[in-house]
Amino acid sequence: MGKQYQIIIIGGGVIGCAIAYNLAKLGVRDVLLLEKDAICSGDTAKSCAIVRTHYSNPLTCRMATVGRDVLADFTARVGGASGFVRCGYLIFSGPDKLDDFEDNIRLQQDAGAEVELIDPRQAVEIHPRLNPGRIAKAGFEPLSGYADPHLTTMGYAEAARRLGVEFRQGVSVRRLTESRADRVDGVETDDGVISTDTVIVAAGVWTNAVTATVGVRYPFEITNHKVVHFRFDQEYASDRFPVVRDLPGVCYSRPQDGGMLLGDSNLGDPVSGPEVVDESLPRDGAGHFLRNFENGFRGLEGARITSHWAGRYDVSPDSNPIIGGVPGKEGLLAVCGLSGGGFKLAPCIGIMVAEKVVFGDSRILPFDPYRPARFDEGEPFRNAYKGTGAMA
Repeated sequence: MGKQYQIIIIGGGVIGCAIAYNLAKLGVRDVLLLEKDAICSGDTAKSCAIVRTHYSNPLTCRMATVGRDVLADFTARVGGASGFVRCGYLIFSGPDKLDDFEDNIRLQQDAGAEVELIDPRQAVEIHPRLNPGRIAKAGFEPLSGYADPHLTTMGYAEAARRLGVEFRQGVSVRRLTESRADRVDGVETDDGVISTDTVIVAAGVWTNAVTATVGVRYPFEITNHKVVHFRFDQEYASDRFPVVRDLPGVCYSRPQDGGMLLGDSNLGDPVSGPEVVDESLPRDGAGHFLRNFENGFRGLEGARITSHWAGRYDVSPDSNPIIGGVPGKEGLLAVCGLSGGGFKLAPCIGIMVAEKVVFGDSRILPFDPYRPARFDEGEPFRNAYKGTGAMA
């Protein structure tokens, strides 16, 4: 435990593993990743892994587009498999949010994302089981879809190992250490103290449990988010049906194992801490998911819930990622506040953080707009859907 590492990453989800891989790819040596359980054992494993580019600011739209392209070409770019399925992504609006919705489609197009604005008839041609009465206009991303969170995370981890990153699983971080009040210089674990030049915290909802040990708290709320799996009398096939985002119904769906995953796209229910997760599905909760399904779809007979689970979101005030350090704490950087969208953004965030470490700034996208201080400085990202769900 006496070795000095250049970088220590805390967290073995998709964000931490993507950062580890990209650091090693840029030639950084002596990188250690610490995970208190096993790689991809936390909330990454609960992700529905939807891959889309629809955001209401051009930077995060571009971040998502980079992520989509990496996931679609994962074997060639990283190694292993991401499980990416290019079934398309269809998002529709009712009349009440139509102006913002159409603005966001144009924003995507200007940012270089492949998306087209379509009418209800065209939407039903793409997805014949949709209820057209709920659709004022729709956007369709033919290059989007979904992937596999476990395959992707393990792909990054294995690629990072091949490039020399050291992984230690089952090692809990008790606190960060400081050589002086303004400098983080290591971590104290169950096995002792490990020194480093830079600590990168990629621990999701656990971020503040780690950073609070040096008096730092990042501005996000922890929420509980539930997902159900439906089966029908007929197969719900990924080669026929796209991912769907129902803005009026505040829900989303995607094919899975011949059935459908259906989740609420609201911000979730606030919980008291990162150790709290509620995976129960009482009768009224099951009825809520069933009503959302019945409102949104037609002609899928025999709908029945076959399984359900829950994960946690770390929700930032503007539902966009928080990436960076804080003044007065040199040597500390965190990625948090991913607001349920971290999986699709992880490939780009991994590159951004690695470039920040190696070059002093990110080259693929500007780093500074995602700084945690943006909220106190009155510069949050625009969010056209604030108050209607976890959509930035």
